[in-house]
Amino acid sequence: MRSFSNIAATAALLAVASAGDAPVVDSSSVLTGITYTATLPTSGGVSNVTGTVIGSIAPGGAGTNFQVSFYNLPGTSAFQYGLYSGRVSGSDCSGAGAVLDPFAGATTNCAKNQASCQVGALSAKHGDAKIVSGGAGTGYFAGNYVDKYVSIDPSNNAFFGKGSVVITDSTGASVACANFVNASKPVAKGNGTSTDTSSSSAMSSTTGGSSSGATGSSQQSASSSSSSSTGGAMRTAAPLVGAGVLGMAALLI
Repeated sequence: MRSFSNIAATAALLAVASAGDAPVVDSSSVLTGITYTATLPTSGGVSNVTGTVIGSIAPGGAGTNFQVSFYNLPGTSAFQYGLYSGRVSGSDCSGAGAVLDPFAGATTNCAKNQASCQVGALSAKHGDAKIVSGGAGTGYFAGNYVDKYVSIDPSNNAFFGKGSVVITDSTGASVACANFVNASKPVAKGNGTSTDTSSSSAMSSTTGGSSSGATGSSQQSASSSSSSSTGGAMRTAAPLVGAGVLGMAALLI
């Protein structure tokens, strides 16, 4: 028979092992139609990446639905991308800080156990941005999926709308980045208020320096893109494996 002390020790180890797991997000109380969009413009010099990352409430409120589209990804390699806790400025991706990681998640085995992974490591959980052969334009990638552990509610630690998205290549160098903005359009309807999901443009930036990204598997396709232009010198974005806790913010509608 196992002693009580051994059982207690085993329970403690199991508790530590699951300490970094993120809870499934429940945003069912948030007004439907809320959308946050990051728009990647054409960059100067190193990269000409354009596209959008759009996050909206998932059906039933369990997590966030993401629509991702990138154009002009350089070369033929797969790229990593994720949600970062900081804001970028101009063509400087260094302000992105660390990947969104409020629960000190893992950086490996993310595709098999998404709850254990860093909340913002989208490509690690849902697959790298792999260029579609014969796609719409050069260096094209598109994806559409639900992440149950990312929140669209500013009162939740897993909220992504206050930060940015960063794309990195296989060496960890930042290829492009952009800030998320609230792209929802509240409209009065009858005696209440509803939200028009037609979007507005998002602010942005591109190119950067070093950042490390985790890889994943399997990606679905779909979505939209937009573009504008900017330029600047390459700078450095924080590693994808870093921890970053996003503070609470007021709900923007």
